[in-house]
Amino acid sequence: MARFGGSFGVAACVGAALLSSCGSGEKPPAPKPTASRQAPDPASLSFLPADFHATGTEPFWSATVENGQLTYVTPETRQAGGVTARVVRADGAGNALLTAIVDGQAIQLLVTPGACSDGMSDKVYPWTVERSLGDDTENSADGCAEPLQPDSNPAKTA
Repeated sequence: MARFGGSFGVAACVGAALLSSCGSGEKPPAPKPTASRQAPDPASLSFLPADFHATGTEPFWSATVENGQLTYVTPETRQAGGVTARVVRADGAGNALLTAIVDGQAIQLLVTPGACSDGMSDKVYPWTVERSLGDDTENSADGCAEPLQPDSNPAKTA
């Protein structure tokens, strides 16, 4: 009479026990629902923070995006503190597009990572910006952008 023992005998018993539970027809318990989470803020997944400042020359302009609002300043609107509008953001592969309606026309800022110089100082900004106003492609201008400093609002200095 053959006798099984040692580790083979233990393995055979464990295997038999596992096989006997496979055909029982019982389903494993369903996972418990977890607390619902909000979708992440698109800015948290992007190179570009939610709040930033952009500036351009020839013509001079600046835009500050803070708390979902865009403040657009030109030399003509500087005394009044610029024009503020709600901004819509769309992050893409390697860029971010921000759109707002300012004085009845669309303003778009296409922000892309890359070193940028404003051409007037030695300052190097981390992002380039292409600004366009309305449907007029000749009304576009280039600029630079950087994170918004918490204690200042540079839009008022365009």
